[in-house]
This record gives sequence, C-alpha cells and structure tokens, in this order.
Amino acid sequence: MNELPIWDATALARMMGDNPVLQRSLHEKFISRAQEQVLIIVQAAENGDMVKVGSTAHALKSSSRTIGAIQLGELCMNIENAGKTGDRTVCNALIKHLNETFAKVANTIQMSLE
Repeated sequence: MNELPIWDATALARMMGDNPVLQRSLHEKFISRAQEQVLIIVQAAENGDMVKVGSTAHALKSSSRTIGAIQLGELCMNIENAGKTGDRTVCNALIKHLNETFAKVANTIQMSLE
C-alpha cells in the first residue's frame, strides 16, 4: 500500500473544475469529517462492532477517493472488507495503520492549503 501516493492534489480539480475556493472548503471539511470517522472506526473495532467498522470504513473510503487520498482510500477498502466478513484479526491489524495514514493525508493537505 505504501507504493500508492498519499494524496493526489489534482483529484478534485479533475472532478469539479478549477475552483480553488470550493476545493479548499471541501478539503477542510474532509479533514474534519475523516478525523471523526477514524475515531468511530477505532472505537467500533475496540467494541467488536464489525458492522459499524465496515460501514464507516466504506464512507471514509468513498470520501477519501473523491478527495484524492489514495492510500487512505485503499486502507479503508481493506478495513471495510474485513469488517463486512467479520474478520476481527485482519480488521485490527489494518486499523493499526489508520491513524498514521490519516495523519499523513491531513498533514499533506494542510500544507497545500497554507
């Protein structure tokens, strides 16, 4: 997974055209919402709620891919699949990388907004 780019800065522009104000707003909303979703996934896994893990990872996967967070989207896809099958071992192993992967994306996007 680490071979994938952390973030594709052109993803939103390709989808929505060149609108820096809108893109900035969407990037900021993504960071805020994704941070909440990461916490939900971690807590759900700790509570053994694989359904919630899978559904929240699915939502985070979709928004990550839309925003261009390639590594995070891929990780969330794998967490989603493990959650849907109820594989707690795989799920927990993947979730160990979630905070770090999200932090890389958030930092990269934040640096581009400055």
